[in-house]
Amino acid sequence: MIKTKVNKHLEVVLNLVQQMVQIADQGVLDDSVDNGFYILYGIIRDNAYEIRNATEKEYNMRKMKLPKRHLAPAR
Repeated sequence: MIKTKVNKHLEVVLNLVQQMVQIADQGVLDDSVDNGFYILYGIIRDNAYEIRNATEKEYNMRKMKLPKRHLAPAR
């Protein structure tokens, strides 16, 4: 597949989403004593999934496939 600017930007967004989820997950693990940040981590995670959904819609509108490394694992 030829990398266009759109492809690159969407992939950067997916990388950002991945980082947001990792930050939220790690924050919950690290801050088990001070749960005052749980709301913040929940907001980060929720927004990450909203951004991911919007990004997936962009991929679908352009009839592009998500990069393999960003595909959700089979359940």
